[in-house]
Formats: sequence, structure tokens, C-alpha cells
Amino acid sequence: MGLSLGDLTEILRCPAGDGGRLQLQADNLICLNCGQRFVVKNEIAILLKDKNDN
Repeated sequence: MGLSLGDLTEILRCPAGDGGRLQLQADNLICLNCGQRFVVKNEIAILLKDKNDN
């Protein structure tokens, strides 16, 4: 049985920043502390690279 994005926001913390809470926005998870964005595929949060990053 898979987890929904809503479920993930309750149990996951940001793996890229300082462990901030994740918030669901437009089918992505966004860290409320560092602003990193993640898409979830097969119940795994994957960091989205910003267009401005080199």
C-alpha cells in the first residue's frame, strides 16, 4: 500500500537542508526552511534542480 503526498508531508523532513518540514504545493514537496523542491516518484522524494542552478 503506497503513501500519499499528504502522508509524506507528515513523516518526511527535508534531506537537502536542515531537516525542515515539507509542504505540498502543486504535486511537489517544498521545504519550509530552505525552499528546496522535491517531486515524489515511487514514494521517493527527488530533489528538483532549479533552472537558475548551474
